[in-house]
Amino acid sequence: MGKVDVNEMLQLREQGWTQTALAERYGVSQPRIAKLIRRACPPPEPECMADLTPQERTFVKAKAVGVSNTQAAFMAYECKDRASAKSLGSITHKRPRIQAAIREWLEHVGLTPEYRAARLKSCTDSKDPNVILKALDQSHRILGDYSPERQEVRLRDEEIRAFIASIRVMCNNEAEDVVDIQEIKKLEQ
Repeated sequence: MGKVDVNEMLQLREQGWTQTALAERYGVSQPRIAKLIRRACPPPEPECMADLTPQERTFVKAKAVGVSNTQAAFMAYECKDRASAKSLGSITHKRPRIQAAIREWLEHVGLTPEYRAARLKSCTDSKDPNVILKALDQSHRILGDYSPERQEVRLRDEEIRAFIASIRVMCNNEAEDVVDIQEIKKLEQ
């Protein structure tokens, strides 16, 4: 046969037919039947998604599949360039209701914290050293063991001079030969 009448299939499913029996009836594979059922009867979205804008829902779903904040912002919003997407993605991801929605969405699709921890544990027990290192890296990220991302700090000349003066006072003027303001200016350029 090969052609599946989805309405009839759903009625038979309600009558207790298994996916395997339906696959045999229609001459297709069981995974094909499962896919048709998922398409015809998608699970309802978690309640937290109802409170979000369409753009925020898109952002949450993108983050749940593992894309970066910047990529999720590009997918969800009309960003003109990478800098604006990066900024918008960072701001959006920091919102408590967005973080809660991401957690709830992950649980909705079966990626509970327990499941993720078990999968991470199985990766650390792998025989492949690359898999082990990546799993350990992810576990450290989850726990926040890494220092925060680097921040660029720009100081005015007066601020640098005041900083150097405070170092000289602390070190009893031993820092005179160590820090030279002209060398700092060269480094900034």
